[in-house]
Amino acid sequence: MQAFVGYIKKEGRMMRTFLIIMLGLLAGLIIFSLYTSSKANGIDIHAAKLIAAFILCGIHIGYLPIYMIKSLGNESNRMHLWLTQPQPAWQLLGGKLLTGLGGFALSFLISLGYLLIAIQPLKGIIMNTSVENVYTLIGSVALFIALASLYLAIGYQFAWSIYKTLYSRLKSWSVVVTLIVLIALMMLLEKISQLPGLHELNSLTVDFPTLHTSTQQISIQAESIGQFPIGWLLFGIIKAILLFATSCYLLERKVEV
Repeated sequence: MQAFVGYIKKEGRMMRTFLIIMLGLLAGLIIFSLYTSSKANGIDIHAAKLIAAFILCGIHIGYLPIYMIKSLGNESNRMHLWLTQPQPAWQLLGGKLLTGLGGFALSFLISLGYLLIAIQPLKGIIMNTSVENVYTLIGSVALFIALASLYLAIGYQFAWSIYKTLYSRLKSWSVVVTLIVLIALMMLLEKISQLPGLHELNSLTVDFPTLHTSTQQISIQAESIGQFPIGWLLFGIIKAILLFATSCYLLERKVEV
């Protein structure tokens, strides 16, 4: 465990510049949204800030995949951590996910804070809505963004592991073959998801409040009930676990460093 903690710390130091750049971009986007929303009139200022805050939260879906592309790109060039600190593959890949999640959490919490600040002036015009429903909606969206970003990062780890496995054998053709394998796998998973038991799982939903806005007056209603595909989410978690396990196997057994 001590070696694993040391690996995470070293990975964090290596990716510190990436985190600083991302936080700088986030600060720039917040300042830009404040500037553009200030050009609006009256209540539209607060509505523009709210929209910008939702966009800032939404773009975090790409945070972990971009982090993983950068981190694994460094490993492809040098393999410095994996050669100097040999550990099980699940710790090496998991350590990168944990390090990325730390930066993601910091940046995402700042965006959520901006969102909560932006929504405060609009409380007085929220129609037929309980504050709890608004916060439930925000929490649901935040959970979806976090899980989607994590799933994409794990998916990239899987694609990278396949590519590195094939590269030692196929060289320049490894990119093409990797794409073919990924497309075939996506089609296979789609077929599997239609199997009777899994199809029923994918169809499971839970109720949660949805957000509606009025163009006649800047009003918000969050009483309407939408259907959140909880079964689809559970199936995605299962796929992510399988992809991560396969990536670890390929790295442990097949990838030549």
